[in-house]
Amino acid sequence: MFMKKNHKAVRWQQNSLPALFLYVFFATAHAAEYYAINIGSSPQQTGSVAIQDQALAKKYVVYSVKSEVNGGLRYRQRIGFFASQEEARTVLTQIRKQFPDAWIDKASTEEMNIPGNRLAVPVATELATTPPAPVTKPVITTANKTQLAETEKNLRLAALMEDAKASLIQKKYDRAIQIYTRVTGEGESPYQKEAQEFLGVARERNGQLAHATAEYRKYLALYPAGEDTERVRQRLNGLLTAADKPQARTNNST
Repeated sequence: MFMKKNHKAVRWQQNSLPALFLYVFFATAHAAEYYAINIGSSPQQTGSVAIQDQALAKKYVVYSVKSEVNGGLRYRQRIGFFASQEEARTVLTQIRKQFPDAWIDKASTEEMNIPGNRLAVPVATELATTPPAPVTKPVITTANKTQLAETEKNLRLAALMEDAKASLIQKKYDRAIQIYTRVTGEGESPYQKEAQEFLGVARERNGQLAHATAEYRKYLALYPAGEDTERVRQRLNGLLTAADKPQARTNNST
């Protein structure tokens, strides 16, 4: 007994699914606005009019709909259905020669629900849910990682160089020395050469002449040629000359 009831329930559900699907399908489709082209009308219902353009005849349907005009009944011949006015205008241009008095009108839910018309409702165009395009994540290669790390490093060093320059101007030599030492310790970078020179300058202004001499000599060993090199060489010579003067005076006094 239980099995029979169960089979009936299953059979009822199976038979009801198509009807439920059609209800949801057309109810949702008709929530949008569709258009039709009115190609003629007459007081009596006549046979269907054939569209001469075969491509359009395959895509759209010609149907008749009853309308009340000025208190009387008219049977309008229409072509449908169009998801937008732009689509309707395009087709209107194509059939204008065959139907010179044709015009565009909004299609009603009733005329779209005519059994023979349902397949012409552009539900697929309006309701097709295109799956979102997969998000393509950028491929992070070793080269990209290296370049990104290099960019981050240069931005950080640029900020340090600005800080060191400000400290040098404010005569905060200990801080400037600390920052320039840090930058030179970062290895090869666009700021290493400048940091090495100004490390010597900061030590010189801080009275650390022996350290300044060592930093200038290191600069000349790393960068033996160039306009900047000549400037550093002059600074080194100035320190060496100043260091020799007291000894010269001592020798003359003896």
